[in-house]
Amino acid sequence: MSNQRERIRDVLIVGSGAAGGAAAVHLAAAGHDVLLLERDAEQRIKPCGGGMAASVQQWFPFSLEPAVEQVIRRVDFSWCLEDPVIANLPGDAPFWIVRREALDQLLAEQAMNAGAERLMGLEVNSIRRSGDVWDVTATDGRRWQAKAVVIADGSGSPWP
Repeated sequence: MSNQRERIRDVLIVGSGAAGGAAAVHLAAAGHDVLLLERDAEQRIKPCGGGMAASVQQWFPFSLEPAVEQVIRRVDFSWCLEDPVIANLPGDAPFWIVRREALDQLLAEQAMNAGAERLMGLEVNSIRRSGDVWDVTATDGRRWQAKAVVIADGSGSPWP
């Protein structure tokens, strides 16, 4: 647990879920020096809805299909189980159900393939501006500096 600082990164991303992973993919692919920090030591199952518009695919140069569990082509609407209305959704694959752990892992792998570095099992407890850089500290005492910070650590984030 050294207090020795590493090089100043272009971008440090707190959280390697879907938002953090997507940011890391695009920033690393654009040539930025990206460090992705994840609180959990291992990828975990996320108990959240996995609905995602298939149109998101247009923003990624690789297929998201490995994370797709189901393609939704129609939706059934009803009120108190009466008067059902079935709506066929337009397009080839208008809506996807994804496994979040698979999507998160896919995005993290693609970010690392593009040059990002990911560290797991590190909880950030301090983010402070210091002149032209951000100082970021983990609970184990490790510290980093970055020109920019992306906070993508989810709905329970302590950061405003």
